Amino acid sequence: MTRPIPQYVDEDKAAAILDLKRGTLANYRSERCGPRWHRPGGMRGIRYRVDELLAWAEQVTVTPEPDARRRKKKATPAAGGGR
Repeated sequence: MTRPIPQYVDEDKAAAILDLKRGTLANYRSERCGPRWHRPGGMRGIRYRVDELLAWAEQVTVTPEPDARRRKKKATPAAGGGR
């Protein structure tokens, strides 16, 4: 029998889910640019909802376009041209 996924996880588990360091999450909180966080019921610790972590990770995922590959620049002759 498998355990159900908890609705809220602490900062360490949230960092593991996102493959980030705990300090990175703390920086995101202070800069207000990372996943939403909560203090359910006035708890002292920070909690993250698993579904919001996954949604945030999906939102910040970058999918490169096939045309956007780095192309080699063609060499151009120097100004003033030589022979």
